Amino acid sequence: MLFKVFVVFSLVSHVISDSCVRYTFEEGYHEWFQNQWGAACDQFPFWIPGKYSDVDVTSQNERSTSFITPLPVFSCVASFIFAMSAGGTIDVNIYMEPEDIHDQIVILAHLLEAGGDTIVGQAINMALDPNFVAGWHTLTMTLTGSGTYKGYISIMGMKSPNSTVLIDSFRYIPPGMDASECQLYEDLPGVNHPKFSGFKG
Repeated sequence: MLFKVFVVFSLVSHVISDSCVRYTFEEGYHEWFQNQWGAACDQFPFWIPGKYSDVDVTSQNERSTSFITPLPVFSCVASFIFAMSAGGTIDVNIYMEPEDIHDQIVILAHLLEAGGDTIVGQAINMALDPNFVAGWHTLTMTLTGSGTYKGYISIMGMKSPNSTVLIDSFRYIPPGMDASECQLYEDLPGVNHPKFSGFKG
């Protein structure tokens, strides 16, 4: 079965080159996500994986069967490391039906650098926010910084026991690339999908 982390990239010498990165939570979650990069998720519990067949939520795509969800306490998980550029876009597909004003999802994009990391993007959906969006929603951020760099995203949030809070998938679209060239649940014709050797850290 095709590993559900897809990356289209090229490396020339030691120059970082970014391209479409897309991840669904169908496979590889515990291999490619952790809470050790920097201090973003240190000391917080992991988000847990789930299946749409076990909850009263219909996924947006028939190929999507899995998601992650936080605990009733503040939870955090960090993604694998990948190349990203200033001006690029990160989309995160979420679903929220809150029963508590503290239910929330917070996504941060981090630039990795010596001695720590720098936040280069953020997107938030909180039940207590007047701009809160219930149901299916795509959180979108445009990355700041300069040039192309290695980075990762951290996924933070919490939910009450009776709430539904989940993340279905995310993608990174480099500046200048059309979103149609980075579809989450569509195979890209003529493209190889290597694993993340060299990008895990």
